[in-house]
Amino acid sequence: WQLCYGFGYSRVLAAIIAQHGDDLGPIFPPWVAPIQVVIVPIPYKGREAEVYGYAERVYELLRGGYRVKLDEREDMTPGEKYYYWERRGVPLRVEVGPRDVEKNAVVLVRRDTGEKFSVPIERLREEVARVLEDITRSLAERARGKLSEQIVDVKSLEEGARSIEEGKICRVSWCGREECALSLRNSLGAEVRGYRYDIEERSDKPCTVCGSQGRTYLYVARAF
Repeated sequence: WQLCYGFGYSRVLAAIIAQHGDDLGPIFPPWVAPIQVVIVPIPYKGREAEVYGYAERVYELLRGGYRVKLDEREDMTPGEKYYYWERRGVPLRVEVGPRDVEKNAVVLVRRDTGEKFSVPIERLREEVARVLEDITRSLAERARGKLSEQIVDVKSLEEGARSIEEGKICRVSWCGREECALSLRNSLGAEVRGYRYDIEERSDKPCTVCGSQGRTYLYVARAF
């Protein structure tokens, strides 16, 4: 028999949305975003063809290297389009209006910070690459920070039980014995989530359950 474990797509997607988001909705990391860049033309009366033509030029510059969408819908205002794509977590918006056409530039808007800045069209591809990379880094740092804030080191089962009730993730010293892991689950009323796979955490403290020398650290938390 071949034993394997694969994450369910829906659970991975739910975890991304839960971890990366704000009051407007999700913020998809660029590497997983169905649409990485959305282009929103801002037409002015009498200059519609000029703006849409320039937006098409921007689209052609980007479409070979990114998952990009040119929003040419005429039944929505630019502001409504901004809101529409923000709610869908597109990491980067490109705004194109008459002034941008005159300056041969575009305006980039980050979904994660709302930062807005003008970029000459000849530097568009390199700036989009830089910004998407920075968004990826920023989201990862934010997620690590949020996770770190939830983890607490506990020295006793009583302290652990209080922390679990507060919605925290408990980091506990563990001797390696299965019965102590089961005792943690029963005493704290939460599931043992395992130990770090990316780094080796050696414990120099007593096991939180039995008091013998700890070997590593376990993480215990409830599912919400």
